[in-house]
Amino acid sequence: MRKAVLAGIRLKDEKRGFNAMFSECRNLCEACHIEVASEVIQESASMDPRTAFRKGKLEELSACAKAVNADLIIFANDLSSASVQRIRYETGIEVRDRTALILDIFANRAKSRQAKIQVEAAQLKYDLPRLSTNADHETHIRGGSYRNRGSGELAVMCWPGSIVQGSRNSTGNFQGLNVIPAMRK
Repeated sequence: MRKAVLAGIRLKDEKRGFNAMFSECRNLCEACHIEVASEVIQESASMDPRTAFRKGKLEELSACAKAVNADLIIFANDLSSASVQRIRYETGIEVRDRTALILDIFANRAKSRQAKIQVEAAQLKYDLPRLSTNADHETHIRGGSYRNRGSGELAVMCWPGSIVQGSRNSTGNFQGLNVIPAMRK
């Protein structure tokens, strides 16, 4: 069973809604077989656009996660892909939000071929902007000559292409299933 720190930002004008959302997120963790080892809540007028939490609370979150040996930080609030990556960089721990938990539950409970394909397509669509590798620092390294790209740049550029190809394969699997996939435009 994974251990997590459940985190959230209670906006001053949304106190009632936050409590319900935070409680729901606790239940989602239970459904995903994740033990909530600790909780960190910040009250604020707004979310920090870079890391959701302010700097001091982010340091507290990181220390709390390390103190309870958590391998996961779960945010009750929905986060942008950039925020997820920045929080992961600052804390060194995997970060998920409420939407990712919901997709995990659907993936675990999907039984039919049709359901599995739909969930896979939804997960690929959700994960596309959240791609990050350990080679992210190499994105600006050119390498090679003017005719070819450096290996670092090429490695990072391959990730989105493989996800998009996987997404196309998943949506292609819908044919013959009498389903209108959400991925098609």
